[in-house]
Amino acid sequence: MNDITVKHVETGKSMRIADTLLTNPATLTVDTKAGTVRRDTYNAINFFSGQFLTALPGNNTYKLTCSVGNVKIGWTDRWLV
Repeated sequence: MNDITVKHVETGKSMRIADTLLTNPATLTVDTKAGTVRRDTYNAINFFSGQFLTALPGNNTYKLTCSVGNVKIGWTDRWLV
């Protein structure tokens, strides 16, 4: 799974990672708050295009386009104090 596109349906924004070295057992981590892209321990920001996506309050729909593989999406609640 070396070419991944994620589109936030409600906003129309999308992000893409096209990294030929992203093969099993490599792990891709995109931190949208920090603006970082990592393949395992390596900086993979050069393979990123588009916008870092954020979730809106309420329901969010994401469209994933890629070859067969495993995808895990995590969410962290944040509050202003």
